[in-house]
Amino acid sequence: MKRAAFLDRDGVINRKPPEGQYVTRWEEMQILPGVAEAIASLSGAGFCAIVVSNQRCVAKGLLTILELDSIHQRLCQKLAKAGAEITEVYYCPHDEHPPCGCRKPAPGMLLGAARAHDGQGQLRLLPEVWQADCELHQWICRELNGGSLSGGGAGSPVDSF
Repeated sequence: MKRAAFLDRDGVINRKPPEGQYVTRWEEMQILPGVAEAIASLSGAGFCAIVVSNQRCVAKGLLTILELDSIHQRLCQKLAKAGAEITEVYYCPHDEHPPCGCRKPAPGMLLGAARAHDGQGQLRLLPEVWQADCELHQWICRELNGGSLSGGGAGSPVDSF
């Protein structure tokens, strides 16, 4: 089975809207330069690209799940035309409060995606840029490595690099 690369959407695949603003229409989706090539390179290296993204704009009533799914479908189609396949898109539609298990930095969304796409039960996590994703990375390492933040080496459920 292919290894998986987990990518955030806003700020990684598309231009991140200013704080407090959201991509609520396809016309607002601005794919960043070089993204299609980078995702195609991941595929060439044996990875499937999986998007994991917090999308509280749904909880705020700014768009429906159907509208968000349509944006994601168009995003995947546009990237595929450029040779970059997104295997699947996972998102948390909840607001920050009350807390849920799928909103990053909680690990639920990432762990669910990993279980669905990784027959070996192993995760490879890359260091992330944003604090929330660093917290997610640390949480998953602790959960799957018996409390250790290090990757644990060969045979460990999580390799961190």
